[in-house]
Amino acid sequence: MAFAGAHHRLLVAVVLVVAIVALAVIVADRRLEAWLERRRSRRMLMDLTDSRLKDIGLSRADIVSPGWENDHF
Repeated sequence: MAFAGAHHRLLVAVVLVVAIVALAVIVADRRLEAWLERRRSRRMLMDLTDSRLKDIGLSRADIVSPGWENDHF
């Protein structure tokens, strides 16, 4: 019976590790997705003229923050 108890504890530990890894992958995927969306948005805004930016209430300075090219996710 000692083997069954140890086997059960090992199985529970493995399931827990798999769940934690799966959660970490999901979180990383969502952060990457958000980072890519911010990057796409900034690039689209950078393609607008200053006049068009003004029409939507923005300036080029509003778009480009220091180091935005290296925006970390």
